[in-house]
Amino acid sequence: MKAFILSLLLVAVSAAPKRPFAQVTTNLGRIVGGTDAVKGSWPWQVSLQRCTSTGCTHNCGAVVLNENWVLTAAHCIQNPDLESHRLVFGLHDQTKQDEAVTLKPSIVRFHPDFINDGPSGFPNDIGVMKLESPVDLSRPGISAAKLAPADDSALDGTECTLTGWGRLYGFGPSPNILQQANSKVLTTEDCQLQGIPQAERQYHICLNDDDETTGSCNGDSGGPLNCDLNGEKIVAGVTSFGVFGCPPTAPSVYARVSQYLTWINDNTQD
Repeated sequence: MKAFILSLLLVAVSAAPKRPFAQVTTNLGRIVGGTDAVKGSWPWQVSLQRCTSTGCTHNCGAVVLNENWVLTAAHCIQNPDLESHRLVFGLHDQTKQDEAVTLKPSIVRFHPDFINDGPSGFPNDIGVMKLESPVDLSRPGISAAKLAPADDSALDGTECTLTGWGRLYGFGPSPNILQQANSKVLTTEDCQLQGIPQAERQYHICLNDDDETTGSCNGDSGGPLNCDLNGEKIVAGVTSFGVFGCPPTAPSVYARVSQYLTWINDNTQD
């Protein structure tokens, strides 16, 4: 009986609907199973915020590409209203935004082949935003990310770091401090076996730690997957989607940056 019940649970997890994290909520959140990041340790992490008449709240993450452009997930900016969004750089504590740099976006571009569909695995979930004015990269706590090389196969099986202000757990409370957690890069085959049948190497990079205690959640979308490669910190992915409710037993899925280097370069020249 126990084995039968377990098999039902596994089927339920693998069949659970997949959706971009940011579409479930517009509230703040944090990494599942994470800890407070050291201030300034992830200087390319950006908070993409949505503003209303009552104020601005964190909605998605983003990554500093250079002084004029940031990288994020397509589903975070698919229906952009530039006037209602802002980007906050050098932010550590959401309650101390006056210590950070706030800029408005002027141009939004997302991959033309992005498909906002869970059963398809949200392919090409990547986009860029141009800043209204350049961000000062010499300011402490702000710097551009180094992106993964075209061949990122060496990352399989290695440990990377998730960062963001995503929820503590599905529909859970929200922290103010930037969170981080370590997790292991899965092969595409293992990602499929662990509950993400839509995973494809050309689009996705999946993570799940051996203890199944950490992962991304609502509010982490668009933020960086930080890895060490040849002694350098690189951004290998941007947070895309996972199993509804953010169970840490299931993989977190990222858009694989290495597959989009040409598109990113071509769309950040102006």
